[in-house]
Amino acid sequence: TLQSPRLMAADTFRAEIAAFQKAGDLATLVAGARVHLADAAVQAAAMLALNSLMMGAKNPNTSKIYALGGLPLILDVLHAHEMERTVVAPACGALRNLTVVSSDQAAICAKTGEPSGISRLLNAADAFPGELAVLEHVVAVLVSVMAYNPNNTATIVVLGGMSRLMEMMERHPDASSLQESVCMALFNLTFAGPAAQARLKALGVEERVRTAMTAANATVDTKKWGQKLLDKLPAESAFE
Repeated sequence: TLQSPRLMAADTFRAEIAAFQKAGDLATLVAGARVHLADAAVQAAAMLALNSLMMGAKNPNTSKIYALGGLPLILDVLHAHEMERTVVAPACGALRNLTVVSSDQAAICAKTGEPSGISRLLNAADAFPGELAVLEHVVAVLVSVMAYNPNNTATIVVLGGMSRLMEMMERHPDASSLQESVCMALFNLTFAGPAAQARLKALGVEERVRTAMTAANATVDTKKWGQKLLDKLPAESAFE
């Protein structure tokens, strides 16, 4: 019989994570990660395991992990280890899987879209601006929380999401997948209202999006969402 994670030392729990993953012991994984929240090595392994366990459409593990407190756990991990790449990358991946494929999407996206959740995502992007894996996960979550709970668009605008997304496009012009996701996210932000649309225009979104749309490696969806975004912008910016 395996020891309770509450009684395990951090090193012991970390050594058993692969066994818990193989057995599908979600409760022990989540409970142990919560107990050893401050241990970066534990969280790196635990987030990798949770991420792997939630991969794939209609994966029943996602709803189970959510029910076990997986969402607040992942957000707390991002806060506790915001400068640890080995933790942040898999944690963002786990959050992406939780928000994108779970049957509890609406509830998850509502909670992730709260200011503390959005702040932790944007902090991850700020901490690792050159890490495509982190950025792609962050943008995917932002798209999801806006699609399933449009009220979250205003939160993202207020917390500076527009400029962060624009910076990603500028920093990674050859990352076609990221360019596509950012175009979709920026389009979603236009639904925050006329002021948001004018602000996007003032930030130079037209030039940035047109560059992405005409790039040699531009995807079909980059062109589609880019054009939808351009069509939503006002003729003249209120900030000009």
